Amino acid sequence: MKRVVITWLAGYDESNRPIFRRQTINVPEMFEESNAQNLVELLDKYSKYSCESAQVVITKTVGDER
Repeated sequence: MKRVVITWLAGYDESNRPIFRRQTINVPEMFEESNAQNLVELLDKYSKYSCESAQVVITKTVGDER
């Protein structure tokens, strides 16, 4: 399973510390890093938040599958 995890800078609190929001988007196995970059740029363009970081996360099951 692949996911794109984006951390958004949502604003600042009263002490001027950053407030972050995390968004996880499930993507197909064939999804590449270049696709992720395009996705993040598109979402960043239309979001009221700014992208702080983004990762492609691959999850694999280990051990016995029952």
